[in-house]
Amino acid sequence: MKISIRNGSFETNSSSHHSLILTNERDLEKDKEEYLKKKSGRFRPYGGFCKPITTKEEKCYFLADMFNKENHEFNWMKDEYEVFIKILKDNKEEEILMNIELFRQKFMKSPYSEPPFCRKSFFNGTLDECDCCFKSVFKNYFKMSLRDDFFEKLLAIDISTDEGLKQLHALYEDETDKLSLYEKLYDFIYGDGIILPYESL
Repeated sequence: MKISIRNGSFETNSSSHHSLILTNERDLEKDKEEYLKKKSGRFRPYGGFCKPITTKEEKCYFLADMFNKENHEFNWMKDEYEVFIKILKDNKEEEILMNIELFRQKFMKSPYSEPPFCRKSFFNGTLDECDCCFKSVFKNYFKMSLRDDFFEKLLAIDISTDEGLKQLHALYEDETDKLSLYEKLYDFIYGDGIILPYESL
């Protein structure tokens, strides 16, 4: 007797890994090749590249889920998330914002599950054993730069005092140019930005 289990999906277990590429239509093939060059020898391809995420809605839900994962315990991407939400509010994306908030509430109540959109979009939690750091992938793609006055402010801080250490911490929290990120992230969401998951063993 033949039994089909979870037709159309793949098994997520301790030996499977999943990574992400943030790219655009113009650079898609080049970025795929570059990714495979870097990773060759470190893993065996399993399912290869999944169907790219290209629609505005899918990109928004996917990014929101990844922000939720990164911010769940440590708020590592709090500032980037705020810029992301501001873009959606400025563009009156009420339905998307409502769904993002519902997904966020659901995820925060289930700390050990995959974010709802990831699970729904990629069957059995494609990103469950993700071997990429979303924060690094995000910052690398958007080339988040230091503010123009960052080093000037850094040199003015006396780190030998408790107050200086507080100032240093605050400076690093505000290190990125949010206006530049706003423009780049807007173009990614409303332009030709692509999110490409990759499956491997």
